[in-house]
Amino acid sequence: MDTLTNQINGMKNQTMTSKDVKAIGNFLSNYYSDLLFIKEFRTQISNTEKAPEVYFDKDISGSFMNFLISYGINRNFTKADIYKGDIIKDLFYVIKKYILINLSNSEPKSDDVIRLVDVIKKAKDKDNNPITPHNLISLSSKTLFLYKAFYYPYDSQAKVSLNYNGNVYQEFHNKAGNYWKENKDNKKKIDFCLNEIAKYTDIIENNFNGFFDDIEEIRFNRFVDKMLWTIGE
Repeated sequence: MDTLTNQINGMKNQTMTSKDVKAIGNFLSNYYSDLLFIKEFRTQISNTEKAPEVYFDKDISGSFMNFLISYGINRNFTKADIYKGDIIKDLFYVIKKYILINLSNSEPKSDDVIRLVDVIKKAKDKDNNPITPHNLISLSSKTLFLYKAFYYPYDSQAKVSLNYNGNVYQEFHNKAGNYWKENKDNKKKIDFCLNEIAKYTDIIENNFNGFFDDIEEIRFNRFVDKMLWTIGE
């Protein structure tokens, strides 16, 4: 009881900065589409059949191509690559195979992102040409967060907010986690902000009819990502 009372009193003493408000705005404006991307991705990963054509249509909400565009991952490809043949489909199936073989029955680890990077580096499309997007750490981490909320998207603005200048995903992941795990003030601020907007997140989450069994982790980590993104602007 004392612990709960202390948590409540801690929230009462919290105030919001303009950055907090902006992070909330970024989070709420993207939360529905984020959940849709996650739902559709997980559905297609578990689907024993090939994904329908609409899943690769850039104009369809929740599609893989729409996700790549929304998260700026399409910039990791040349225009020639993006529009030639089935390279986005080929990429998706490379990622799906990696997940089903390596992640479906194991606990997620930050090393998974780099292992996926190595797999994509070696991958070939259906015409036996290399799949050669740029910035593979960003692509891999942003794709894997759709599968498990554990993975933090690797982003230049988040790196700025964490004062991280390296290029090692495991180090970045640790810093992103420690942003709230080792800083009680940051953890309180995140909890406070999410508590203040709970009625809105409930409305958004209710659209998915209990599809997610990890919704609390998704919500928390998506907000951490938006907070880091906003601080690093």
